[in-house]
Amino acid sequence: MQKIGLMEGIEKVRSLFKRFRFNEGTTTLLVNGLHNYRRAFNKKLGVEMDQPLHDDNSHRADTVRMVALDYTERSFNIYGEENTDINTQSFF
Repeated sequence: MQKIGLMEGIEKVRSLFKRFRFNEGTTTLLVNGLHNYRRAFNKKLGVEMDQPLHDDNSHRADTVRMVALDYTERSFNIYGEENTDINTQSFF
């Protein structure tokens, strides 16, 4: 897997997000983690930082980022048919 920066990885997830399908029964924590993924906030300066807040949500978002980075534009299902959706049930 190629090594790219955090923000590039986040942009990759954003570009692929419409292709993700989440199973409500098995990915609730993951979906909640993505929903609650936030930038760190510097209280002293009163500004948002350029990096994510490091918590459980960031760990869950990192998992999705790794899937996105490993995703290739052409993938195939077990029958050899081209598949453009990313089924998270395969990963989580």
